[in-house]
Amino acid sequence: MMFARRRNNAPLMYVIALAAVLGVLWWGFGFLQRQDEGGDEKDAQRDFFIDERGEVPPPGEQEALEPGGEAEDVRTEVIDAVEARTSPDLLPGALGTGGAIERFWFASDREVYVEYRRSGSGIADRMAFLTAAGSGGGLALERKSLYGLGDATWELIEGEEALFVKPQRDLYERDASGQWVKRN
Repeated sequence: MMFARRRNNAPLMYVIALAAVLGVLWWGFGFLQRQDEGGDEKDAQRDFFIDERGEVPPPGEQEALEPGGEAEDVRTEVIDAVEARTSPDLLPGALGTGGAIERFWFASDREVYVEYRRSGSGIADRMAFLTAAGSGGGLALERKSLYGLGDATWELIEGEEALFVKPQRDLYERDASGQWVKRN
């Protein structure tokens, strides 16, 4: 009795190892199948949060702008209206005092960030978030936010915070001939 016979546990260990390998393979193939069906769980969670916020549709649902299309025409009207109405209540210190509009960032067709430089500034040091209502000559513009250039980013000077809620999507800058063109 002093030396009891030990039981051989090797077959049990082989069964456990085989079950673990089969479990990993089953999970792996299920994961790959989810990828083929349109993304993994992180994509689904990201789309859920974006949709709940109601601001940014998933990439597949965004409307593409066609040159000369209706959305492009609306943006051209907005750009023309902003350039024609650079009053101090819309863009403080922009034009008429030596400043200039540098670029337009559209969040949507009727929501635009206007980056401009004030007189005496070599770079765009102000940005206004504007909304447009109406059409044609009756296009009404309203400033919702005014930002100033901070140390590393734009800082809200007055109005409602829009920069993190309404992302900048489509960039318009002047080309060599002075025409506004979409850059991205």
